[in-house]
Amino acid sequence: MNRHLARNLARLGALITAVTVIGGSLGAYAARPLADRGWLAPVYIALVLAAVVCAFTTPLRRWSAVPPWAFLAPAACLLAWMPYAVQVAPNAAAATREIDQLTLAIFTACVALAGTRGAPTGALGVRAGWAGALALSCAFGLWEIAEKTYLFRQPLAPWTERRIPVGTFVNPNNLSTAMIAMLAGALALRAQTTNAIARYAIDALVAVGSIVIIFTQSRSGVGALIILMALEVWRRTTRHPDASPQAPRSPRRRYLRAGAGVGVAGLVMASFVIPSLARINPLSELWSASWNGHTASSDRGRLRLLQASLRYLQESGYLGSGAGSFEPLLKADPHSGFKATTNLHNAFFEILSQYGVVVAAVMVAALGLLIRVCLAGRLGRRAPRLDRDVRVEMAGYLLSFVAFACTASSSLTYQTWWTILASACAVWWAALPVRRPAPGAQETGGPPSVVDRPHVAGSGVGASAARPPVVDQALHRLQ
Repeated sequence: MNRHLARNLARLGALITAVTVIGGSLGAYAARPLADRGWLAPVYIALVLAAVVCAFTTPLRRWSAVPPWAFLAPAACLLAWMPYAVQVAPNAAAATREIDQLTLAIFTACVALAGTRGAPTGALGVRAGWAGALALSCAFGLWEIAEKTYLFRQPLAPWTERRIPVGTFVNPNNLSTAMIAMLAGALALRAQTTNAIARYAIDALVAVGSIVIIFTQSRSGVGALIILMALEVWRRTTRHPDASPQAPRSPRRRYLRAGAGVGVAGLVMASFVIPSLARINPLSELWSASWNGHTASSDRGRLRLLQASLRYLQESGYLGSGAGSFEPLLKADPHSGFKATTNLHNAFFEILSQYGVVVAAVMVAALGLLIRVCLAGRLGRRAPRLDRDVRVEMAGYLLSFVAFACTASSSLTYQTWWTILASACAVWWAALPVRRPAPGAQETGGPPSVVDRPHVAGSGVGASAARPPVVDQALHRLQ
Protein backbone atom coordinates (compact mmCIF):
# COMPACT_ATOMS: atom_id res chain seq x y z
CA MET A 1 0.00 0.00 0.00
CA ASN A 2 1.52 3.35 -1.04
CA ARG A 3 1.90 6.32 1.22
CA HIS A 4 -0.81 8.35 -0.49
CA LEU A 5 -3.44 5.68 0.17
CA ALA A 6 -2.21 5.21 3.75
CA ARG A 7 -2.48 8.96 4.35
CA ASN A 8 -6.04 9.03 2.98
CA LEU A 9 -7.01 6.07 5.17
CA ALA A 10 -5.61 7.87 8.22
CA ARG A 11 -7.68 10.94 7.38
CA LEU A 12 -10.78 8.83 6.82
CA GLY A 13 -10.30 7.14 10.18
CA ALA A 14 -9.82 10.50 11.92
CA LEU A 15 -13.04 11.77 10.34
CA ILE A 16 -14.93 8.66 11.46
CA THR A 17 -13.63 9.07 14.99
CA ALA A 18 -14.58 12.75 15.14
CA VAL A 19 -18.09 12.08 13.81
CA THR A 20 -18.57 9.23 16.28
CA VAL A 21 -17.48 11.35 19.24
CA ILE A 22 -19.73 14.27 18.28
CA GLY A 23 -22.67 12.02 17.42
CA GLY A 24 -22.41 10.18 20.71
CA SER A 25 -22.44 13.45 22.65
CA LEU A 26 -25.63 14.54 20.89
CA GLY A 27 -27.38 11.32 21.94
CA ALA A 28 -31.10 11.19 21.30
CA TYR A 29 -31.06 14.76 19.95
CA ALA A 30 -29.31 13.41 16.84
CA ALA A 31 -30.61 9.83 16.90
CA ARG A 32 -34.32 10.63 16.97
CA PRO A 33 -34.43 12.70 13.75
CA LEU A 34 -32.36 10.06 11.95
CA ALA A 35 -34.59 7.28 13.26
CA ASP A 36 -37.75 9.13 12.20
CA ARG A 37 -36.43 9.36 8.64
CA GLY A 38 -35.14 5.79 8.62
CA TRP A 39 -31.51 6.90 8.35
CA LEU A 40 -30.23 5.76 11.74
CA ALA A 41 -29.47 2.15 10.77
CA PRO A 42 -27.75 3.09 7.46
CA VAL A 43 -25.60 5.67 9.26
CA TYR A 44 -24.48 3.14 11.87
CA ILE A 45 -23.81 0.50 9.20
CA ALA A 46 -21.74 2.96 7.15
CA LEU A 47 -19.67 3.95 10.21
CA VAL A 48 -19.10 0.31 11.16
CA LEU A 49 -18.04 -0.64 7.64
CA ALA A 50 -15.65 2.29 7.42
CA ALA A 51 -14.21 1.38 10.83
CA VAL A 52 -13.74 -2.23 9.68
CA VAL A 53 -11.79 -0.96 6.67
CA CYS A 54 -9.61 1.14 8.96
CA ALA A 55 -9.07 -1.78 11.33
CA PHE A 56 -8.07 -4.25 8.61
CA THR A 57 -5.71 -1.77 6.95
CA THR A 58 -3.94 -1.01 10.22
CA PRO A 59 -0.59 -2.82 10.44
CA LEU A 60 -0.73 -5.95 12.59
CA ARG A 61 2.21 -4.74 14.64
CA ARG A 62 0.09 -1.79 15.76
CA TRP A 63 -2.65 -4.13 17.00
CA SER A 64 -0.05 -6.03 19.03
CA ALA A 65 0.43 -2.98 21.23
CA VAL A 66 -1.15 -2.82 24.69
CA PRO A 67 -3.28 0.39 24.45
CA PRO A 68 -6.11 -0.82 22.19
CA TRP A 69 -6.53 -3.95 24.30
CA ALA A 70 -6.87 -1.85 27.44
CA PHE A 71 -10.28 -1.02 25.99
CA LEU A 72 -11.04 -4.13 23.95
CA ALA A 73 -10.32 -6.58 26.78
CA PRO A 74 -12.98 -5.32 29.24
CA ALA A 75 -15.40 -4.70 26.36
CA ALA A 76 -14.94 -8.23 25.01
CA CYS A 77 -15.22 -9.75 28.49
CA LEU A 78 -18.47 -7.90 29.09
CA LEU A 79 -19.88 -8.95 25.71
CA ALA A 80 -18.88 -12.56 26.34
CA TRP A 81 -20.64 -12.52 29.73
CA MET A 82 -23.90 -11.19 28.31
CA PRO A 83 -25.55 -14.58 27.54
CA TYR A 84 -25.18 -15.62 31.16
CA ALA A 85 -26.32 -12.19 32.36
CA VAL A 86 -29.49 -12.48 30.27
CA GLN A 87 -30.14 -16.04 31.44
CA VAL A 88 -30.07 -15.21 35.15
CA ALA A 89 -31.78 -11.80 34.88
CA PRO A 90 -35.03 -11.58 36.89
CA ASN A 91 -36.70 -9.35 34.29
CA ALA A 92 -36.29 -10.42 30.67
CA ALA A 93 -37.56 -7.14 29.20
CA ALA A 94 -35.20 -5.01 31.31
CA ALA A 95 -32.30 -7.34 30.50
CA THR A 96 -32.93 -7.19 26.76
CA ARG A 97 -33.23 -3.42 26.83
CA GLU A 98 -29.95 -2.98 28.74
CA ILE A 99 -28.09 -5.48 26.57
CA ASP A 100 -29.21 -3.74 23.38
CA GLN A 101 -28.17 -0.30 24.63
CA LEU A 102 -24.92 -1.56 26.12
CA THR A 103 -23.92 -3.43 22.96
CA LEU A 104 -24.60 -0.37 20.84
CA ALA A 105 -22.56 1.83 23.17
CA ILE A 106 -19.58 -0.56 23.15
CA PHE A 107 -19.60 -0.98 19.38
CA THR A 108 -19.81 2.79 18.91
CA ALA A 109 -16.72 3.24 21.07
CA CYS A 110 -14.99 0.46 19.11
CA VAL A 111 -15.69 2.41 15.90
CA ALA A 112 -14.04 5.48 17.40
CA LEU A 113 -11.02 3.45 18.52
CA ALA A 114 -10.60 1.62 15.20
CA GLY A 115 -10.84 4.91 13.31
CA THR A 116 -7.70 6.21 15.00
CA ARG A 117 -5.62 3.34 13.50
CA GLY A 118 -3.01 3.89 16.21
CA ALA A 119 -1.74 7.01 14.40
CA PRO A 120 -1.39 10.64 15.49
CA THR A 121 -3.80 11.63 12.73
CA GLY A 122 -6.41 9.48 14.47
CA ALA A 123 -5.59 11.12 17.80
CA LEU A 124 -6.22 14.45 16.10
CA GLY A 125 -9.65 13.13 15.17
CA VAL A 126 -10.31 12.30 18.82
CA ARG A 127 -9.36 15.80 19.94
CA ALA A 128 -11.27 17.52 17.16
CA GLY A 129 -14.33 15.43 17.97
CA TRP A 130 -14.30 16.38 21.65
CA ALA A 131 -13.69 20.04 20.76
CA GLY A 132 -16.71 19.95 18.43
CA ALA A 133 -18.80 18.28 21.12
CA LEU A 134 -17.69 20.99 23.56
CA ALA A 135 -18.80 23.74 21.18
CA LEU A 136 -22.24 22.14 20.78
CA SER A 137 -22.63 21.53 24.52
CA CYS A 138 -21.68 25.13 25.25
CA ALA A 139 -24.23 26.38 22.74
CA PHE A 140 -27.00 24.23 24.22
CA GLY A 141 -25.98 25.09 27.78
CA LEU A 142 -25.87 28.86 27.23
CA TRP A 143 -29.23 28.73 25.48
CA GLU A 144 -30.78 26.83 28.39
CA ILE A 145 -29.27 29.25 30.92
CA ALA A 146 -30.48 32.31 29.02
CA GLU A 147 -33.92 31.07 27.97
CA LYS A 148 -34.65 28.73 30.87
CA THR A 149 -35.90 26.25 28.26
CA TYR A 150 -34.69 22.68 27.80
CA LEU A 151 -34.20 20.41 24.81
CA PHE A 152 -36.11 17.61 26.50
CA ARG A 153 -39.20 18.22 28.60
CA GLN A 154 -38.77 17.11 32.21
CA PRO A 155 -41.72 18.39 34.23
CA LEU A 156 -40.62 16.68 37.48
CA ALA A 157 -36.92 17.54 37.36
CA PRO A 158 -35.86 20.00 40.11
CA TRP A 159 -33.46 21.91 37.84
CA THR A 160 -36.25 23.02 35.47
CA GLU A 161 -37.18 25.77 37.94
CA ARG A 162 -33.62 27.15 37.96
CA ARG A 163 -31.15 28.05 35.26
CA ILE A 164 -29.24 24.77 35.42
CA PRO A 165 -28.17 23.46 31.98
CA VAL A 166 -28.44 19.79 31.05
CA GLY A 167 -27.93 19.91 27.27
CA THR A 168 -28.34 16.62 25.47
CA PHE A 169 -27.43 14.63 28.59
CA VAL A 170 -30.81 15.07 30.35
CA ASN A 171 -29.13 15.51 33.76
CA PRO A 172 -26.72 18.25 34.94
CA ASN A 173 -24.38 15.70 36.56
CA ASN A 174 -24.10 13.81 33.27
CA LEU A 175 -23.44 17.01 31.32
CA SER A 176 -20.79 18.38 33.68
CA THR A 177 -18.77 15.17 33.95
CA ALA A 178 -18.94 14.48 30.20
CA MET A 179 -17.77 18.02 29.49
CA ILE A 180 -14.56 17.27 31.41
CA ALA A 181 -13.58 14.91 28.58
CA MET A 182 -14.57 17.58 26.06
CA LEU A 183 -12.34 20.11 27.81
CA ALA A 184 -9.45 17.62 27.93
CA GLY A 185 -9.71 17.01 24.19
CA ALA A 186 -9.98 20.72 23.40
CA LEU A 187 -6.96 21.57 25.57
CA ALA A 188 -4.94 18.81 23.88
CA LEU A 189 -5.96 20.22 20.50
CA ARG A 190 -4.78 23.64 21.64
CA ALA A 191 -1.42 22.20 22.66
CA GLN A 192 -1.10 20.60 19.23
CA THR A 193 -1.82 23.67 17.13
CA THR A 194 0.71 26.44 16.52
CA ASN A 195 -1.76 29.00 15.17
CA ALA A 196 -2.19 31.85 17.64
CA ILE A 197 -5.76 32.65 16.56
CA ALA A 198 -6.79 29.00 16.94
CA ARG A 199 -5.24 28.90 20.40
CA TYR A 200 -7.13 31.99 21.53
CA ALA A 201 -10.36 30.58 20.10
CA ILE A 202 -9.89 27.30 21.98
CA ASP A 203 -9.07 29.21 25.17
CA ALA A 204 -12.33 31.12 24.81
CA LEU A 205 -14.22 27.88 24.18
CA VAL A 206 -12.67 26.28 27.26
CA ALA A 207 -13.60 29.32 29.35
CA VAL A 208 -17.23 29.13 28.20
CA GLY A 209 -17.29 25.38 28.84
CA SER A 210 -15.99 25.94 32.36
CA ILE A 211 -18.78 28.46 32.99
CA VAL A 212 -21.40 25.98 31.77
CA ILE A 213 -19.99 23.32 34.12
CA ILE A 214 -20.16 25.75 37.04
CA PHE A 215 -23.78 26.55 36.22
CA THR A 216 -24.68 22.86 36.40
CA GLN A 217 -23.96 23.10 40.16
CA SER A 218 -22.64 19.56 40.07
CA ARG A 219 -20.17 18.88 42.86
CA SER A 220 -18.41 16.15 40.92
CA GLY A 221 -18.28 18.25 37.76
CA VAL A 222 -16.86 21.33 39.49
CA GLY A 223 -14.39 19.20 41.45
CA ALA A 224 -13.19 17.46 38.30
CA LEU A 225 -12.92 20.86 36.57
CA ILE A 226 -10.63 22.13 39.33
CA ILE A 227 -8.38 19.07 39.00
CA LEU A 228 -8.29 19.34 35.20
CA MET A 229 -7.39 23.03 35.31
CA ALA A 230 -4.66 22.31 37.87
CA LEU A 231 -3.20 19.71 35.50
CA GLU A 232 -3.36 22.19 32.63
CA VAL A 233 -1.62 24.90 34.66
CA TRP A 234 1.10 22.39 35.57
CA ARG A 235 1.47 21.42 31.92
CA ARG A 236 1.82 25.01 30.75
CA THR A 237 4.14 26.20 33.51
CA THR A 238 6.66 23.35 33.35
CA ARG A 239 8.97 22.40 30.51
CA HIS A 240 10.29 19.12 29.24
CA PRO A 241 13.80 18.30 30.45
CA ASP A 242 14.79 17.73 26.82
CA ALA A 243 13.21 20.93 25.51
CA SER A 244 15.43 23.62 24.03
CA PRO A 245 15.97 26.77 26.13
CA GLN A 246 13.43 29.51 25.52
CA ALA A 247 14.02 33.20 25.29
CA PRO A 248 13.14 35.06 28.50
CA ARG A 249 9.68 36.57 28.44
CA SER A 250 9.23 40.31 28.77
CA PRO A 251 8.37 41.69 32.22
CA ARG A 252 5.33 43.45 30.73
CA ARG A 253 3.82 40.13 29.73
CA ARG A 254 4.35 38.73 33.21
CA TYR A 255 2.78 41.80 34.78
CA LEU A 256 -0.23 41.56 32.48
CA ARG A 257 -0.77 37.92 33.41
CA ALA A 258 -0.37 38.65 37.10
CA GLY A 259 -2.81 41.55 36.87
CA ALA A 260 -5.34 39.41 35.02
CA GLY A 261 -5.03 36.70 37.68
CA VAL A 262 -5.55 39.19 40.48
CA GLY A 263 -8.57 40.66 38.66
CA VAL A 264 -10.18 37.27 38.18
CA ALA A 265 -9.55 36.36 41.82
CA GLY A 266 -11.12 39.65 42.90
CA LEU A 267 -14.21 39.04 40.79
CA VAL A 268 -14.60 35.54 42.25
CA MET A 269 -14.34 36.87 45.80
CA ALA A 270 -16.80 39.66 45.05
CA SER A 271 -19.32 37.18 43.68
CA PHE A 272 -19.42 35.54 47.12
CA VAL A 273 -19.22 38.66 49.29
CA ILE A 274 -21.53 41.13 47.53
CA PRO A 275 -25.14 40.03 48.23
CA SER A 276 -26.52 41.06 44.84
CA LEU A 277 -23.86 38.96 43.09
CA ALA A 278 -24.05 36.07 45.55
CA ARG A 279 -27.74 35.59 44.72
CA ILE A 280 -26.90 34.78 41.08
CA ASN A 281 -23.59 33.02 41.72
CA PRO A 282 -23.98 29.27 40.97
CA LEU A 283 -20.94 28.42 43.09
CA SER A 284 -22.48 30.19 46.09
CA GLU A 285 -25.69 28.25 45.60
CA LEU A 286 -23.71 25.03 45.16
CA TRP A 287 -21.81 25.69 48.39
CA SER A 288 -25.02 26.32 50.29
CA ALA A 289 -26.72 23.25 48.84
CA SER A 290 -23.77 21.04 49.77
CA TRP A 291 -24.55 21.47 53.46
CA ASN A 292 -28.32 21.20 53.51
CA GLY A 293 -30.32 18.19 54.65
CA HIS A 294 -31.44 17.19 51.16
CA THR A 295 -27.86 16.75 49.91
CA ALA A 296 -26.87 14.76 52.99
CA SER A 297 -29.91 12.53 52.57
CA SER A 298 -29.05 12.00 48.92
CA ASP A 299 -25.50 10.97 49.81
CA ARG A 300 -26.78 8.51 52.41
CA GLY A 301 -29.18 7.11 49.84
CA ARG A 302 -26.31 6.49 47.43
CA LEU A 303 -24.44 4.56 50.10
CA ARG A 304 -27.50 2.40 50.77
CA LEU A 305 -27.77 1.68 47.06
CA LEU A 306 -24.16 0.49 46.98
CA GLN A 307 -24.76 -1.73 50.00
CA ALA A 308 -27.82 -3.24 48.35
CA SER A 309 -25.84 -3.96 45.16
CA LEU A 310 -23.17 -5.80 47.14
CA ARG A 311 -25.87 -7.85 48.86
CA TYR A 312 -27.36 -8.85 45.49
CA LEU A 313 -23.85 -9.75 44.27
CA GLN A 314 -23.30 -12.02 47.24
CA GLU A 315 -26.68 -13.69 46.72
CA SER A 316 -25.76 -14.38 43.09
CA GLY A 317 -22.62 -16.29 44.06
CA TYR A 318 -20.42 -13.37 42.89
CA LEU A 319 -21.21 -14.19 39.24
CA GLY A 320 -23.65 -11.31 38.83
CA SER A 321 -27.37 -10.91 39.34
CA GLY A 322 -28.03 -10.43 35.63
CA ALA A 323 -28.39 -7.66 33.08
CA GLY A 324 -30.74 -4.87 34.11
CA SER A 325 -31.44 -6.65 37.38
CA PHE A 326 -30.68 -4.02 40.00
CA GLU A 327 -33.89 -2.02 39.65
CA PRO A 328 -36.22 -5.08 39.72
CA LEU A 329 -34.34 -6.56 42.68
CA LEU A 330 -34.44 -3.25 44.53
CA LYS A 331 -38.18 -2.94 43.91
CA ALA A 332 -38.81 -6.45 45.24
CA ASP A 333 -36.47 -6.04 48.22
CA PRO A 334 -38.46 -5.32 51.41
CA HIS A 335 -35.28 -4.30 53.26
CA SER A 336 -34.00 -1.79 50.70
CA GLY A 337 -35.52 1.25 52.40
CA PHE A 338 -36.52 2.84 49.09
CA LYS A 339 -40.16 3.49 48.27
CA ALA A 340 -39.54 4.28 44.60
CA THR A 341 -37.36 2.42 42.12
CA THR A 342 -34.08 4.16 41.39
CA ASN A 343 -30.84 3.49 39.55
CA LEU A 344 -27.63 2.44 41.26
CA HIS A 345 -25.82 5.73 40.47
CA ASN A 346 -22.44 4.00 40.10
CA ALA A 347 -21.43 2.24 36.89
CA PHE A 348 -18.54 0.35 38.49
CA PHE A 349 -20.77 -1.18 41.16
CA GLU A 350 -23.37 -1.79 38.46
CA ILE A 351 -20.88 -3.89 36.49
CA LEU A 352 -19.78 -5.68 39.65
CA SER A 353 -23.30 -6.40 40.90
CA GLN A 354 -24.94 -7.36 37.60
CA TYR A 355 -22.04 -8.96 35.69
CA GLY A 356 -19.91 -10.40 38.48
CA VAL A 357 -16.39 -10.18 39.78
CA VAL A 358 -14.74 -11.54 36.61
CA VAL A 359 -15.92 -8.72 34.37
CA ALA A 360 -15.32 -6.15 37.11
CA ALA A 361 -11.76 -7.41 37.68
CA VAL A 362 -10.91 -7.01 34.00
CA MET A 363 -12.31 -3.47 34.02
CA VAL A 364 -10.35 -2.55 37.16
CA ALA A 365 -7.16 -4.01 35.66
CA ALA A 366 -7.59 -1.94 32.50
CA LEU A 367 -8.17 1.23 34.51
CA GLY A 368 -5.17 0.48 36.70
CA LEU A 369 -3.04 0.07 33.59
CA LEU A 370 -4.13 3.44 32.21
CA ILE A 371 -3.60 5.18 35.55
CA ARG A 372 -0.10 3.71 35.82
CA VAL A 373 0.78 5.02 32.36
CA CYS A 374 -0.51 8.49 33.29
CA LEU A 375 1.62 8.56 36.43
CA ALA A 376 4.79 6.84 35.21
CA GLY A 377 4.61 7.70 31.51
CA ARG A 378 5.34 4.13 30.42
CA LEU A 379 4.68 0.50 31.30
CA GLY A 380 8.21 -0.85 31.51
CA ARG A 381 11.65 0.59 32.05
CA ARG A 382 12.67 -0.06 28.45
CA ALA A 383 9.55 1.49 26.98
CA PRO A 384 9.83 5.10 25.76
CA ARG A 385 8.33 7.66 28.09
CA LEU A 386 5.16 9.29 26.81
CA ASP A 387 5.04 12.98 26.16
CA ARG A 388 3.78 14.98 29.15
CA ASP A 389 0.96 16.52 27.09
CA VAL A 390 -0.38 13.08 26.18
CA ARG A 391 -0.30 11.98 29.81
CA VAL A 392 -2.24 15.07 30.89
CA GLU A 393 -4.79 14.43 28.14
CA MET A 394 -5.19 10.81 29.22
CA ALA A 395 -5.61 11.93 32.83
CA GLY A 396 -8.40 14.27 31.73
CA TYR A 397 -10.26 11.47 29.97
CA LEU A 398 -9.86 9.12 32.94
CA LEU A 399 -11.01 11.84 35.32
CA SER A 400 -14.16 12.31 33.25
CA PHE A 401 -14.69 8.56 32.95
CA VAL A 402 -14.54 7.99 36.71
CA ALA A 403 -16.60 11.08 37.60
CA PHE A 404 -19.26 10.16 35.03
CA ALA A 405 -19.42 6.60 36.38
CA CYS A 406 -19.74 7.66 40.03
CA THR A 407 -22.23 10.48 39.48
CA ALA A 408 -24.67 9.60 36.70
CA SER A 409 -27.75 7.59 37.59
CA SER A 410 -26.64 4.91 35.12
CA SER A 411 -23.77 5.66 32.73
CA LEU A 412 -23.31 2.00 31.77
CA THR A 413 -25.36 2.30 28.57
CA TYR A 414 -24.12 5.77 27.58
CA GLN A 415 -22.18 5.83 24.33
CA THR A 416 -20.22 8.85 25.55
CA TRP A 417 -19.02 7.01 28.67
CA TRP A 418 -17.47 4.18 26.68
CA THR A 419 -16.10 6.59 24.06
CA ILE A 420 -14.26 8.48 26.81
CA LEU A 421 -12.43 5.30 27.81
CA ALA A 422 -11.70 4.51 24.17
CA SER A 423 -10.28 8.03 23.75
CA ALA A 424 -7.79 7.53 26.59
CA CYS A 425 -6.61 4.30 24.98
CA ALA A 426 -6.53 5.86 21.50
CA VAL A 427 -4.23 8.78 22.37
CA TRP A 428 -1.90 6.43 24.25
CA TRP A 429 -1.90 4.09 21.25
CA ALA A 430 -1.11 6.92 18.84
CA ALA A 431 1.75 8.11 21.04
CA LEU A 432 3.66 4.82 20.89
CA PRO A 433 6.63 4.66 18.50
CA VAL A 434 6.09 2.88 15.21
CA ARG A 435 8.06 -0.36 14.96
CA ARG A 436 9.06 -0.64 11.32
CA PRO A 437 9.59 -4.09 9.80
CA ALA A 438 13.01 -5.16 8.67
CA PRO A 439 13.89 -4.28 5.04
CA GLY A 440 12.42 -6.83 2.68
CA ALA A 441 10.04 -8.28 5.26
CA GLN A 442 6.45 -8.78 4.24
CA GLU A 443 3.79 -7.01 6.26
CA THR A 444 0.24 -8.28 6.35
CA GLY A 445 -2.86 -6.51 7.49
CA GLY A 446 -1.92 -3.00 6.43
CA PRO A 447 0.61 -0.56 4.99
CA PRO A 448 4.31 -1.01 5.74
CA SER A 449 4.53 2.23 7.68
CA VAL A 450 2.50 4.91 9.35
CA VAL A 451 2.76 8.36 7.89
CA ASP A 452 2.72 10.11 11.27
CA ARG A 453 5.40 10.27 13.93
CA PRO A 454 4.17 9.45 17.46
CA HIS A 455 4.45 11.51 20.62
CA VAL A 456 7.46 10.60 22.70
CA ALA A 457 9.10 12.62 25.41
CA GLY A 458 10.65 15.76 24.00
CA SER A 459 8.95 15.51 20.61
CA GLY A 460 5.91 17.67 21.45
CA VAL A 461 2.26 17.09 20.74
CA GLY A 462 2.33 18.69 17.34
CA ALA A 463 4.98 16.42 15.81
CA SER A 464 3.49 14.68 12.78
CA ALA A 465 6.12 14.51 10.08
CA ALA A 466 7.15 11.09 8.83
CA ARG A 467 10.71 10.04 8.08
CA PRO A 468 11.47 10.91 4.45
CA PRO A 469 11.74 8.00 1.99
CA VAL A 470 15.33 9.04 1.18
CA VAL A 471 16.33 8.32 4.78
CA ASP A 472 14.72 4.88 4.62
CA GLN A 473 16.61 4.08 1.41
CA ALA A 474 19.91 5.21 2.95
CA LEU A 475 19.36 3.06 6.02
CA HIS A 476 18.54 0.10 3.78
CA ARG A 477 21.83 0.51 1.90
CA LEU A 478 23.79 0.70 5.16
CA GLN A 479 22.25 -2.59 6.29
